[in-house]
Amino acid sequence: MDRLRHHPVMDLTQIQAAFANAFDQAIVFHGFADYMRDYVIFVYATADPGTGIRPEHLRYRFSHCVLATVTTAVPPEVWKQSLDERLIDNEQGPELEGYVWASDVRRCIRG
Repeated sequence: MDRLRHHPVMDLTQIQAAFANAFDQAIVFHGFADYMRDYVIFVYATADPGTGIRPEHLRYRFSHCVLATVTTAVPPEVWKQSLDERLIDNEQGPELEGYVWASDVRRCIRG
């Protein structure tokens, strides 16, 4: 990872401030760590190339996490149209109607 920060104890305001850099960026992975104690989110953060700011990987680790709630921005009516298993295939999915799940990244949005 390009940059790792460790904050042993954070309140909600601090967590929200830390995520300010993640919104509208690409989530490349999220889930429980292999050892199932921590929840991790990996973000690939980029800026307009004209700014000269280099892209970086950010890791958000929620240590000793007993519950993680994840929601989607995909509306229910789109879910209904997106149940076809072929929509998880990068080659077949784009040719079909519905949300193409076949992507290596997701955009992090406020919600």
